[in-house]
Amino acid sequence: MKKSKVRQLAVILLTVIVLSSAACARKADGPVPGEREAEEDRGAWASFPMGVFYDGILYFYPESSPGGNEIAMDVDKKIVMAADLDTLETFPLCGKPECTHGRSGGCNAVLDGSVQEVFTVYNGRLYWVAMIKQRHFLYSAELDGSNHREVTELDHELEMHMGGGLICICNDRLYRLGTDSCIVNGAVVDTVTLYEQPLEKNSRPNVILRLEQSSNVMMKLAGGTLYAAVYDVGEEGLKAHHVTLIAYDTEAGAFDVLFDGSAPCGADDMLVAQDGKSILFSSGPELFSFSLEDKSFSVLLDTGDAGFASDGMRFIITSKTGFRCADHEDNTVFEGELQAEGSDPEGSYLKRYIGFYNGCFYLSLDSMKDDGWRILRIDPQNKKVELVCSGRGNSVTSGS
Repeated sequence: MKKSKVRQLAVILLTVIVLSSAACARKADGPVPGEREAEEDRGAWASFPMGVFYDGILYFYPESSPGGNEIAMDVDKKIVMAADLDTLETFPLCGKPECTHGRSGGCNAVLDGSVQEVFTVYNGRLYWVAMIKQRHFLYSAELDGSNHREVTELDHELEMHMGGGLICICNDRLYRLGTDSCIVNGAVVDTVTLYEQPLEKNSRPNVILRLEQSSNVMMKLAGGTLYAAVYDVGEEGLKAHHVTLIAYDTEAGAFDVLFDGSAPCGADDMLVAQDGKSILFSSGPELFSFSLEDKSFSVLLDTGDAGFASDGMRFIITSKTGFRCADHEDNTVFEGELQAEGSDPEGSYLKRYIGFYNGCFYLSLDSMKDDGWRILRIDPQNKKVELVCSGRGNSVTSGS
């Protein structure tokens, strides 16, 4: 059986399962919880898998290369940082006086369990997935790091297929999307799983989607609808990508396959456009969109330059330290160098795209020479590059 038919069969079966349970879905009164976050960034999450924007603050795990998070190495745990994007003050997510932040027990910024590097913010609380003694749990805490508590236990088998995965919460339900490899009939197969689970003690998961032969997954929330893209690399190479694009109505429990076929190219990031009429995909060199009205793809740009996209702007990397910001017609708005206090003048760092928030691009620069890291903000309209924060080991310095 061809892969496309396997996909169609899996989708049909899962659609029947999901629709049969739709009558149990809770319909929210008034604005959908989580929608304000979606309006702020059409999904609230940074593209960076270990960061989230919420109410003007970036919550994130520090990253560095080589060496990782030195605090985490000392205690086998990572700590969460918070960067106020108005004042550029950055601090561990712990309000305890005289706390050493990770070097002794009881630090609020250290999340419970072996954290799988995914967390989100919902209704004013931080949520994360933790593994404790081969069991998986959803935990939450106040946004000052206090009041850690277990929300519910998660299905161990499903979590083992997440590969870290993606996380979001809407309408008091957790949504997890991930991909992992497993053995099927003696062959290694990549599988994709999307499931939901109520934020209630002793709740059980509902598997929305399970597919085989997939290489990359993306997920965004907009207006109470969860959009997920599942990519395959085609047999003809990078340009022959197969994508399954689905929409899941979190209020009604309705599942829809928007597209199942060849896409113009692969993608590293997706964003639901602000007008709600299209989904924007960015692969770096290519920029293309999917129309939610006529269900078709169109290529917006293919410049050959690596970069990232927002609703109306692209951030393009032109050299080790050079960049330019351009609109979707490739007209340059701002160009310059990634030079800010604490940056490596030789450009010997790994660039990680964090996301686009309130008109600015955010990047993490992780040094290739030491364990230092820094986060930069690129403001195209005001033509500024600012240092949000930087760190090395257990030290964190706020920007200015």
